[in-house]
Order: sequence, then C-alpha cells, then structure tokens
Amino acid sequence: METSEEKTGFYAVYGTVMFVILIMGLLGNIVIIPVLLSSEHRKKSNSPFMLNMAFVDILLCAFGFTVSVSYNLAVKSESTKDSLRCAWLAFINCFSGINSIATLTVMAAISYTGVTSLRAAQVQRFDSKKTAIIIAGIWIYSFVTTIPPAFGWNRFVPFLDGISCHPDWVSQKPADKAYIGFLVVLGFFLPMIIIVFSYLKTYGYIRHATIPASLSNESVFRRQLETKRKTLRMVVAAILMFFISWSPYCIVSLIESAKGEVVLSPGVSMIPELMAKASVMYNPVVYTLMNARFRATLKRLLHLSPMEETTDLMSMTAGTSTLASQGKVSQTGEECSDGPRVISVVESKERRALFAKVDRG
Repeated sequence: METSEEKTGFYAVYGTVMFVILIMGLLGNIVIIPVLLSSEHRKKSNSPFMLNMAFVDILLCAFGFTVSVSYNLAVKSESTKDSLRCAWLAFINCFSGINSIATLTVMAAISYTGVTSLRAAQVQRFDSKKTAIIIAGIWIYSFVTTIPPAFGWNRFVPFLDGISCHPDWVSQKPADKAYIGFLVVLGFFLPMIIIVFSYLKTYGYIRHATIPASLSNESVFRRQLETKRKTLRMVVAAILMFFISWSPYCIVSLIESAKGEVVLSPGVSMIPELMAKASVMYNPVVYTLMNARFRATLKRLLHLSPMEETTDLMSMTAGTSTLASQGKVSQTGEECSDGPRVISVVESKERRALFAKVDRG
C-alpha cells in the first residue's frame, strides 16, 4: 500500500514524463508534416499514410494528453464530468493506437506491392481518390473497434493509480470478455499477422529478385530495388518501435483479463502505460534517421542546407525514377528511339558524389 508521499512521487514522475512526451510528440509530428507535403515527398505512395499517423499523433497529444492533465486536476466530486473525461481519455488512446497499427499494416501491404510491381517495370501507385478511401477505411475501422464501451459493451474505467483510463480488462462478465477478445484480435493480432506476412514475402522477393524480361536496363532495376529496400527498412523500424511501445501494455492487459484481477501495483502500472503513450515520439525520429531524402528536405525547410543542392538531388532522382519506369533511360545518355536525350543512369562525377553524400546521410 503506497503512502501519500509515494503517490505524490509517482504523480511527479508521471507528470514529468508526460510533459516530455507531449512536447516531443507535438513538435516532432508538426515538423514532419511540411516535409511530407513538399514536392519531393507528397507523391510517394507511403506519404499520405505517414501524414495520417502524424495527424493522429498530434490529435492524441493535443486532445488526449492535455485532457489527461485536466482530468487529474479536476475536483473529484464532479463525478459526471470525471466520467466523461475518463471515457474520452480511454477512447482517444485506444483509437489512436489502433489507427496507427492499421496504417502501418496498410504501409506493409503497399511495400510488398511496390516491390513486386518492379517485375513489370511499372510501379503501382495509388491515386488520391483510392488513398482517401483507404485512409477513411482506417478511421472507420479504428472507430468501430474502439467505440463499443461507450455504448455498454464493456466500459471505460480508471487505472488503479487513477491517472488515466482504459477499457475494463479485469471484468469477468461474458460480454465484457467478448469485447476484450474483439479488441485484441482486431486491434493487435490480426494487423500483426498481416504485417509479418507482408514483410516476409517482401524480403523473400528482394532476396531472390531477378531482372524481368521486360527490362533491358539492369542498373535501373537495381536502383529502384535499392530504393524500395531503404523505404522498407524505414517502415519496418517504425513498426518495431510501435510494437516495442505497445507490447508491454497489451501483455499486461491480457494477463489481467485472463486472471480477472490487476497484476501490477499503481506505481509499476505507469510504466507500460507511459511506454505506449511514448509511441507518438518515435516516427519523426525514425523518418529522420533512416531516410536520406527526408533529412535533406528537412534541412532545406529549416534552412540548414543549400537549397540548390537539395533541389538538384530531388529533381535528378525524381527524373531518373520517372524515366526508368517509362523505359526511357539509356545506359550512355544518348538519344532514345522514342524521345529526346534523357538522363543517363551513369551520372556525372559530381552528381554521383551528391547521391553518395545524401545516401550516407
């Protein structure tokens, strides 16, 4: 049984960590939005989904974490208001988590289709309408998975420490346990299975990739494949950070649901909860560390690198990629039969040096 001094210490630690998560989560996700909307990135197949995760994380920080502060500062006699705050906190935390994992699942599937489409020398792209439909589907999926406790299927209850709220994991009522199963399967295990399957298939394809008969230029194919591989590594890193953040909370919650009782003390229970909430900080870090083009654009937007260098790189790579997908890149830089002189795969020494500089990042 914690003393009042211990509880005060727990709250101080929780408040400090939450403040760091709130500031870093907000700033990091706000900063990456103009990068993803820039001309160098906005047409990439994964960019709309990265934007979706950034928006959801900002939503959680602005309307979830800030409400958490007011909830804990509220007068406890205001039971109706506290109940509404508790329900909102539980909903927004669950909704954002499921929205993120659903988005990562879609990105995993896109990575697989993007790599395999190279065989036909025609990279599959999602038009804006199809992308909007997919993102709308993600939001509907997240809402349908998260909202039932607000209508009586299970309920939203405070943590033992009273700091935040979540679905009632320990209830032994058949209906409540049925919702927990529904939430865990649709919100964790099903996306995880799809993600693992997609990346196993993707890595298997990359490992055994051969030049398709429809392509006469091996250099173009290899460069496209390497670009896909780098993107794949970045998305995998984002997924790993998400699962590292959320797995402790999910494991503890499943144990509590199975045993029908709380298994962690109030102070210790803060740890998996804070780990899950810290997931809002990681995506901007992963994108910056693992994507050279992302870093180059970010530096340009922050006026940390010459615009000419970044623009030259982005226009050059975009042009090469487009021409390659159309089969118009020559090995020597001479005129092709179906068009004027185009960018050579074997670039000048200066441009190759620029590629190497950004790739090393």
